[in-house]
Amino acid sequence: MNKKLVWHGLGYAALVALYVSLIGWALPRVGKRLVPVENSLGPVLFLMLFCLSAAIVGTLLFGRPAYLALSGRKSEALWQTVFNIGWLLALTLLALVSLVTFMPRQ
Repeated sequence: MNKKLVWHGLGYAALVALYVSLIGWALPRVGKRLVPVENSLGPVLFLMLFCLSAAIVGTLLFGRPAYLALSGRKSEALWQTVFNIGWLLALTLLALVSLVTFMPRQ
């Protein structure tokens, strides 16, 4: 197993976390100004953003493993997928623990 796979996995998971954080930060701020709730374009834009996000995150998590698999390096592709998802799980758990720990109590 190549140690580069581990670091690539961390990088891709960090990019996904950064992308999700940016969308999570921007959506409440921009969404209210762009499309009022009464407008029927709101759900359409939400679904389009959802599809775009699925494409971006899917490319980040599975693009390199797909390339490796198509190059005949199936074992590396499998390990890259495992590391990508593992790091993403670790970052998600870290965010959850941070949220629970530092969330103000009411």
